[in-house]
Amino acid sequence: MKHQQARISSFSISVAAVVSANAILFACSSSDSVSPAPVEAGVEAGSTQRDAPAANDSASDDAAVSCSPHAVTTTLTWHPPRAFNPSACTASEVDGFIQSCLLGSRAVCDAFRKQNPGCAACAYSTTDDPEWGPVVDNRTTDWVQLNKGGCIAAASGEIDEKGCGGSWELHDQCLNETCSGCFPLKTDTKALFACEDDPQTDTICAAYVAQGSVKCPKGGTPSIAKCFAMGGSFEANASTYVTFWCSTVPDAGADAGDAATD
Repeated sequence: MKHQQARISSFSISVAAVVSANAILFACSSSDSVSPAPVEAGVEAGSTQRDAPAANDSASDDAAVSCSPHAVTTTLTWHPPRAFNPSACTASEVDGFIQSCLLGSRAVCDAFRKQNPGCAACAYSTTDDPEWGPVVDNRTTDWVQLNKGGCIAAASGEIDEKGCGGSWELHDQCLNETCSGCFPLKTDTKALFACEDDPQTDTICAAYVAQGSVKCPKGGTPSIAKCFAMGGSFEANASTYVTFWCSTVPDAGADAGDAATD
């Protein structure tokens, strides 16, 4: 399965501008921004999951056209976050989830979910589910993302899409829809990154950027700092997300987020 690694975008930059430098890190690191892995859930440079670019793809010109930004014609739907449940997963189940559902095949993931229903019910969700957990799998495009917007909403007690969490989630959806012609990813992700960085994409998704600039707390809050305690590979970040969403750990998320800004 492909994963989306956090990257610098117009949204993350605009929100970072209204967040205290010593609070939480909304913008991504430079290493994330140049990662060859898909947007929100990374594959490290040495990972065997990363596809190599095709040498001479005769269809590359057509692919570039289809991967250009286009207007969103569907209605973007808010998916409320599943409640944090620190008793859903043991530490070994968190590791098993990462190994099975992020590093394994679809069949291996489905087997894990069947064998560990309580943990899976918290950690794993698909884009078709009415509520989303920490990891969201689009089984149509084979694209997996971390649910940052849902994390913010759950941590802040938001009840609808009109808050900070809603702006993040709907912006992510807007990016996926605007650049839907880039899926499924066949070789590398350069075309997808180019689409998401295109000024036209910024215009199409501008409403959610504006919402985040207004609704996201200026100066940040400790409760949502854990939603940005990132910095490693996608698998490591996903493990962090699943752990604080579905397991029991010391409250180190805020410290990790603070450290990331140093």
